[in-house]
Amino acid sequence: MIKENIYDRLKEMEKWATKGKNNFTMDRGSFKYTRSMKQRAELKRIAFREAENSFEIEFMEPKNSLRLMVSVSRDEGGLITVRFTEMQNLEGWNRFWIGFMNPLGEHVYGCGETYSKFDLKGERIVRIFVAEHQNAKRIGKKIVLQKLFGKFPGKTMPFDRYESYYAQPTFVSSKKYFMHADSKQFSEFDFMAPGQIKLYLQELPALYFYQGESYEDISYKLSELLGRQRELPDWVYDGAILGIQQGPEVIDEKINKALAAGAKVCGVWSQDWCGCRRTDFGYQVMWNWEQDRELYPDLKEKIAQWKSRSWP
Repeated sequence: MIKENIYDRLKEMEKWATKGKNNFTMDRGSFKYTRSMKQRAELKRIAFREAENSFEIEFMEPKNSLRLMVSVSRDEGGLITVRFTEMQNLEGWNRFWIGFMNPLGEHVYGCGETYSKFDLKGERIVRIFVAEHQNAKRIGKKIVLQKLFGKFPGKTMPFDRYESYYAQPTFVSSKKYFMHADSKQFSEFDFMAPGQIKLYLQELPALYFYQGESYEDISYKLSELLGRQRELPDWVYDGAILGIQQGPEVIDEKINKALAAGAKVCGVWSQDWCGCRRTDFGYQVMWNWEQDRELYPDLKEKIAQWKSRSWP
């Protein structure tokens, strides 16, 4: 029977290591990722030592004389920290799998932003990596298929083909705990097996777990660990922030139209200040972070003008 307490489940932790190499190719923000691996080694636990609110697991792989100590501690607030210490002969071993048991019926959320599936349980490859979610090849194929067969709004791709707008090595469980890996490297989380979660990491970072009484509780603890956004200024709540594109004239026209209709406006978000191009795929932002002086010739002056005007 799988333990409900995440602290106790970590006592059954498993580890593997390999030597590997990454290969990334990129085209307009879309990445193709391949990897080669060799010398996979399963580290066997050879010792377990427990103290009050902490324990250590010693792993070893005799063939390559690999040794790794895992230290797990729980502070007074309930935050669990997993650290990997006392490594021996792990030079060159740069791919690590960490597995721990999870209860049946668990649902998993997070790991960034993909605009596809909310519950990640059952997915084998959840990449922690940022890439452009569309590309010319994919869009072209979609257009051809729609011309031939019509639209299929319910059709979805396999989850591992989606890219993430925002990648974060953190997930939250329906069993009211979170896990955060303090890692900046490419990684993958595996939620496929009914009773196990595996983390594929390219370094050995600190891992943080916390199990609380409610989602509000674990959200508070997670923000305490990672940091909280500063309070927004009052003007943000005093009207709508309009998303408008295609230059200052269009922006002025739509602001005035909204105000004339009695709407309260407190700001404008315009993403095409760096330029756009019109293609068969639509109106696409250049994303080069340089002012388009043809579309927005006097941007600095216009921003000052918009800022100084009275917006009822």
